[in-house]
Amino acid sequence: MTWPDITAIAVRAISICIVLEAAGLAIFHYGLRFDVGAIRRQGMWIAAAGALLAATQLLVEPVRLAGSFDGIFDPALTQFYLGSDAGTAGIVRIVGTLAVLFGFRSRQPWLALTGAALTCLSFTFMGHTVTRGERFLVAPLLLTHIVIISFWFGSLRALRRTDDAGHSDIADVLERFSRIASIAVPILLAAGLGLAVSLLPSFAALFTPYGLMIIAKMSGFAVLITMASINRWRLLPRILAGDGSAIAVFQRIAGAEWLIMVALIFITVTVTSLFSPDM
Repeated sequence: MTWPDITAIAVRAISICIVLEAAGLAIFHYGLRFDVGAIRRQGMWIAAAGALLAATQLLVEPVRLAGSFDGIFDPALTQFYLGSDAGTAGIVRIVGTLAVLFGFRSRQPWLALTGAALTCLSFTFMGHTVTRGERFLVAPLLLTHIVIISFWFGSLRALRRTDDAGHSDIADVLERFSRIASIAVPILLAAGLGLAVSLLPSFAALFTPYGLMIIAKMSGFAVLITMASINRWRLLPRILAGDGSAIAVFQRIAGAEWLIMVALIFITVTVTSLFSPDM
């Protein structure tokens, strides 16, 4: 990989992390009706950063086409990229994160949730879901996968920012989050397996870089499920019983889950930027 490749991939990975988190925070905040000022304020900042990084990604991506950083200043390459599926996805992503930002700022749930929906939908406009013949099957699977990942990712940050809430409110939202997660996680697993089967041409493809990425993601998913199970079955009963110290442990584990998800997103972005399922 060249430095232009590394730069473009790094910007893309950071951008995707931030926009997914912004969308997930909106879904968590308004979907679970957990009106905590710290979460809303952080949601605004993260959505603003997401829009800025998505715009930066549109400017930086042409360096990969040019093979040098001069591509940033090439209007023809920029126009070509903006007219591509990836460019369309980036523009929709900017609109989505801005809608999340103004939804948080104006306290308009419909605007924030619409922005979250657009942000998640943007991922189906590009990549292998567009190039595969089974797009009618792959795109819904990917959208389901992205929505749940975004909700989970954003929730982990939100669950660590409960400064303005009392113990009973925290316990209530954790219980609701755990109920939703118990339904969402099997769906996430099914969608992920469906994507793997749809995208990989054969069993042997599991040993290609793309296939190894899928194995790494499944391994990471197993670790995340283990940690989430500890939170649900060991810590949540203590929190519901009034044990304030269990909340701090819950939040530390949520922080570790967040770091693992960041690592998995970076791995996914790097591999999918360099390899296809057929390679």
